[in-house]
This record gives sequence, C-alpha cells and structure tokens, in this order.
Amino acid sequence: MKVWMADLTYTQQTLSSDVFPAAVAGIIDYTSNSLPIKIEPKVFKFPENLIESLEKEVPDVIGFSSYIWNCNLGLGFAKAIKKKYPNIPIIMGGPNFPINLEKQKEFLGSNPQIDFYIFKEGEGGWIKIIDLIYKNLNEKDKIEKIKNMPENLANTAFIDKNGELVSSSKAVRMSDIMELTSPYTSGLLDKFFGGSLLPIIQTNRGCPFTCTFCTEGQTYWGKVRKKSQDVINAEIEYISKKINQFPDDKKRYELYISDSNFGMFKEDIETCTFIGSMQEKYGYPKYINVTTGKNKKERVLEAAKLVKGAIRVNGSVQSLDEEVLESIKRKNISADKLLDVAKQAQGVNSNVVSEVILGLPADSKVKHFDTLKKLVDSSFNTIAMYQLMMLPGTEMNMKDSREKFGLKTRYRVLPRCFGHFKLFDQDILSAEIEEIAVENSTLSFQDYLDCRKMNLIVNIFYNEGIFEEIVKVLENSGISPFLWLEKIYENLSVEKFNDLVNQYVNESVNELWESKEKLENFCNKKTNIKSYISGDIGNNLLSKYKALSLTEYFDSVCEIGIASINDIILENKIEDEELHLLAAEIIRFKYFRIANIFDLEFRDYSHEFNYDVNSSSLKLSQKKDSSFKSKNVKLDSPMNISFKLNDEQKSMVKSYTNLFGNDLPGLSKILSRVYLKQFFREVEEI
Repeated sequence: MKVWMADLTYTQQTLSSDVFPAAVAGIIDYTSNSLPIKIEPKVFKFPENLIESLEKEVPDVIGFSSYIWNCNLGLGFAKAIKKKYPNIPIIMGGPNFPINLEKQKEFLGSNPQIDFYIFKEGEGGWIKIIDLIYKNLNEKDKIEKIKNMPENLANTAFIDKNGELVSSSKAVRMSDIMELTSPYTSGLLDKFFGGSLLPIIQTNRGCPFTCTFCTEGQTYWGKVRKKSQDVINAEIEYISKKINQFPDDKKRYELYISDSNFGMFKEDIETCTFIGSMQEKYGYPKYINVTTGKNKKERVLEAAKLVKGAIRVNGSVQSLDEEVLESIKRKNISADKLLDVAKQAQGVNSNVVSEVILGLPADSKVKHFDTLKKLVDSSFNTIAMYQLMMLPGTEMNMKDSREKFGLKTRYRVLPRCFGHFKLFDQDILSAEIEEIAVENSTLSFQDYLDCRKMNLIVNIFYNEGIFEEIVKVLENSGISPFLWLEKIYENLSVEKFNDLVNQYVNESVNELWESKEKLENFCNKKTNIKSYISGDIGNNLLSKYKALSLTEYFDSVCEIGIASINDIILENKIEDEELHLLAAEIIRFKYFRIANIFDLEFRDYSHEFNYDVNSSSLKLSQKKDSSFKSKNVKLDSPMNISFKLNDEQKSMVKSYTNLFGNDLPGLSKILSRVYLKQFFREVEEI
C-alpha cells in the first residue's frame, strides 16, 4: 500500500519552513509498525519532488500537513490531485483547523478536495483511517464507504453526502507516547540530510499552560507526556553522526527541539547530558533552537550549562502588564522568575531571549513600551517581538474574545509563504494569509504603528548584543539603556537612517489589507506572486530592515547611535568627561566586528583605539559597577586591533549563504535562524 505524506514548504524565494518533515514521517513510521499491513511510505517536503513523483506513480492515499505557513499550499496540491484522481483519499491534518464546528464545516465545505481532516493528535486518527482504506483498497467508492462508518474513526472531521459536517465528538490522545518509534533511526528521513533542512525532534507533547493565543492553550494538551529516553538519545546520536558525514558547507549546525517547555522537566536534564556528549564526540549541535520552560528556571539553566550554552534560553513574557496577562490566562507563569533568568543565564553564555506580543487584549502603547523597558533593563540578549496572530484553533480567535476586547484585525501574506507550481498541467498559485490584530479597545492603529517603530529600534540597536558594551557603559553611568533607544526613536537626526525607518513604517502600513477576499484575489494573479518572490513585497519587515541595517545602512546606524548617546550625556549631566569619546570608540569597534559579516569577499579590518574597548570591564556582566569611569580604560598609548572571521565562522557563513542566498530575502531568513553574535569578527591586538 503506497502511503504518502507531504509537509510542504515554499521554495521559490527561500525556504519558508526549513525543518525536516519529521512529524509526518513519524506518523507514517508509527503506522507501519502498528498495523499488520505492508506499507510503502514516501515523505515529501519540497513541492518539486512531489510533482516529480506524481508524474511517475499514483499513491493509494496521500496526506498533507496543515500549519499557518503551508495550509493553502497543501490545499492547492490536493485540488490538482483530486481533479486528476478523484478516487484517491486525500487527508489533511494539523493545528490550522478551527475549534468551532460551524467554522469546520465552512473550511471543509470550501475545500471538497479534502476527504478527511484529522485534528489534534494525529497518530490515532491516521492509523484508523489507513486501516479502513486498506480494507477497502479495491473499492471504487471506498471514500464514501469509510464516511458511512464514522464510529470507526478518531479525531476526524469530514463532509458527508448530504453536505453536513461529521466530526468526532471527543478528541482522543495517546495514553502513552513511550511507544512512538523514530523516523530518523528507521532511515525514513535519510534523504533530507546534507541539504537545506534542519533536523527537528520532539521529546514530549503537551503544555500545562492555558494561553488563549496559542493552539496548545486548550485543556486537551494540558497533560505533558514524555517520549522514551532511549528513542530520544538514539535520534540525537543518529542525527549527529549523519551531520558529521557532510562537508562544512553542507552542514546544518543547529538542532531544533519542538517541545513547548524544554528544560522544565527532569528528563530534559538527561537529554541535555546526552547532547553534551554528542557535542564532545561530533561537534554537534552548536546551537539548539527551542522554547524553554516558562517555570522551573533553575532546571532550565542547568540544561543550558550541560550543552555549553548552545540552548537559546527563553524568558517569554508576552507582556509584563498584569491586566494583559490576566486577559490571556497567563497568570500561572511567574513574570519575575522569567526576568531573573536573563541575569542568571549570562553565566552560562547562552542566548537569552524574551518574547513579546503586540496587540494582546488590554495592551496599549504605554504598556508595550513599559514591557520593552523592563526587558532591556533585565539584560536579555534579544527581545523577539511579534504581533498577535488570530490562529485557528485558539480561544483568542473565537467571536466572544474578539468582541470582549474590541479586537480589530487586518490581513497580510506570511513572509516567504508564496509560490507558483504546475501539476498535471494545472497551475497552482498559492500564498498563506494571516490575520493579525492591529487595534483593540486600548490600542489605536497609530499606537500600533508607533510600537512597530520602537520594535525596529530595539531589533537594530539592542538585540543579540549588537552594542552590548554601550548597554553596559550606560548602566554603569546610572542610565537605563532603554532611554538611549527612546532617544533614537524620538530624534531620528541622521537623514539616511531616518529614511530607513520611514520605509519600514510605510511598508508596515502597506502590507495590511482590510479584506481577506481582496487579498486572496490579489494572490490569484501570477504577476503578483512573482512580486512576492522577487522581494518587492511580502517580506518579514523586522528581519528585512535588520538585514539592511547591518549592510548598506550600518554606517548610519553607528552615526545615530553616537549622536543619541551624546544627547543623553548632555541631558543627564553625566559626570564622566570622556564618556562621549569612549562611546564613539566602542561603536567604531562594533562597526569593525559586524559590518558586512556575511560577505566573505569583503576585506578584513584593522583600526587604532585609544581605549581598551575589548577589555572585560566593558563586557556585560551580572553586576553593575557604579564606580566605572571612562578614564579607567584609557590606554597609555594607542592599540591597533585586527578584525577577522575565523575559519569556523567562514564555514558557517558559507553554509548559510549557500542555503538561503546572500540577497536581502536570504539574509533576512538567515537572521531569523542564527544567533548573530556567533558571527562577530574575532579581534586580535597587533
């Protein structure tokens, strides 16, 4: 029985989803090991490969994953397949599915190419439906026969012959996921190594928190269930060995762990201990992309130490306003502990990230700015700033929530999620559209834009330690670093940088559509899809303008950084007569470490400094030093410093630019994937 599963990604600009199709492969692998039938599995990630295979052979059943970033792509391919082969059962599954039964009927009624939709956990529903398809494999009307026995299905919705919705009355979960097998060790994912994709694993399922904006905020996912530690370790070792077989420019240096709260459970310490041993043996992974636990921060920090700081430690607050937190049912998470983790994680050399969502219920410009200030003052390396997406399958998306909080929304195309393909001589034009909140009862649209502008300033001048020495100097001078960011925000005195900000704000307005239908019609024209692919429209604006700020605008970034610090020194009458000179040298020092780091053809730098700008006294630490004075780090004689990428950094740059390109869309994607500080040029005294 030919069983195919597709977790498709857009490919024509750069990859929209660059992780292994491990979730769908895991479902097929588990099904093969659970049913007494011979299954010939095929797993697809790239549309081009699926097209090639469909031109040669026909599956007995095909499934498509459905996430916010690939739902319409899957629907487009399913429509073309159903037109050519109407008797092939087509199944879709994933979190991008409404909770409300009326909306489920609307979705399936609008997409008759989908015979069955499996919602919530996939394994149980998939096994039952594959078993029924196999038993009716030679029947021409097998789809209708299966629809006539809904009692034999699980976690499944479909439209019956009368046009009515049939949906499992109660979604079920596996009582024990210890029995799950690995699609890595079975070899099912071997063909995806050595290319553009990032290995991804999951060590547990579920989330104990009830955040209303998240698909896992439902009580269905409340109990966390753990996978077998033996299976986890086997996967990690298998991946590490495989990665190590490829040349440097074909390697992915990261591991993605898809858990919702990694590090919060005692089993995660075992996982990190094993990862640490793989780092010693294979040099992999160098970086772990994961959402760490919202509580149990001591254990999270221990996990980070075990993997030599490779984990991105999250202190994701979303907001630090009590009213906002209560409105999204997040009161069971300690904001104070999330703030404290930033300081403690500095000691394990981890990238410490907090997440903030703009536009949550009860949010306002004042509250958003205040949250950003507290996070900056708490010494997070990076603040990831998002907008409130109205995700299907969340409480926030329900009509009652929208009305209660006065949520007003607009539509836009997701960055990198667009493309055009041809299957069976049928054109497939596709783009993923998201709905985001841009107003509520306490946040006007203009306030929303003002907050977006501040998000850009934070992303350029603060995130990932771009100017961490300046942050340290300001703190030691009794000045909040956020005051510096506000000064830049309020007084864009450098014309070139002001132009950059104005372009960003204009694009932030122009990317929004009031009508989803009009945007869908716009995306149904190939010329418009090509405009998205070329990068003329539809970019991730924070990533795009961060990339611009690090390339053609980095000189103006440094210029306004110095000018704003000089203003602060004068306005606050800081008693350090050489501070402006030190600040200028620090920013010049950072210019040479960062400018054009993704251009391997660019020359190395050297420069003379009058202050010891690379001394440990300037680097971020857990303690502030109120006795700090600029003259204390002034050199007796000037020091010449060279700035060069080391061989490992060059290999990493080459690997990422080979994968994603070194044009603006490619650099934007790279910046969304890496810890930028890893690429800062090494310094050496001459």
